[in-house]
Amino acid sequence: MKEIAIDLIEISKKFSTFEGTQTVLQNVSLCVHQGECVVLAGENGSGKSVLMSIIAGLQKKSGGKIFVNGKVALIFQDADIQILGETVKEDVSVGLKNLKIKKDEQEKIIASVLQKVGLLQNMNSSTRFLSGGQKRRLAIACMLAVNSDIFIFDEPYANLDYSGVKQVNKIIGELKNQGKTIIILTHEIEKCLAFADKFAVLHKGQIVFDGSATQALECDLEQWNIKNPLNAYKQLSDLVW
Repeated sequence: MKEIAIDLIEISKKFSTFEGTQTVLQNVSLCVHQGECVVLAGENGSGKSVLMSIIAGLQKKSGGKIFVNGKVALIFQDADIQILGETVKEDVSVGLKNLKIKKDEQEKIIASVLQKVGLLQNMNSSTRFLSGGQKRRLAIACMLAVNSDIFIFDEPYANLDYSGVKQVNKIIGELKNQGKTIIILTHEIEKCLAFADKFAVLHKGQIVFDGSATQALECDLEQWNIKNPLNAYKQLSDLVW
């Protein structure tokens, strides 16, 4: 059996507000094994991003236990906030410089990861003028450069056109083939569900489903405000949500 990459045991998260205490996560338990791809679905405000920030060490939990085995890479919904370099090459080099990698080794790593994400020809391009899909691929390249083990994608399809979605999915597929552990946070499950070794639903701060993608498609996903992608579109009048 594969080793555990992430083990969440009754994780809770509370915030203090002017109106009192707000509970965002309540007794969340989830186990992810190394090399698994987990699709974690949930409507906006369900607590997905907060949970993943806790896993990545960006926020502290209020209660529960957490075990993470490996270096975590978090790919934000807004890829712009992760871009620090003026050019694609400079952006990838930031993490390598922090790790004090030698200059000649940096050059090899940068060329290698940009080749993997299809941005080698954009090495000297300005990061300001990249498309949404290219910016997400650049964020992934930066995480590959520092040898991350666990990749967490927060709403990876937000504001992407068809081509951008295909670009991101191509890389997710390649990461999966490399044996990386992947968590995809999304409410657009029709774009990635076939990747899932495990499917879970976070609803109002609680895990309400944890099983296989096949089992999930047999459930009433709409009760958790998630559209079942197997709903048929047979005529024009069906094409309105």
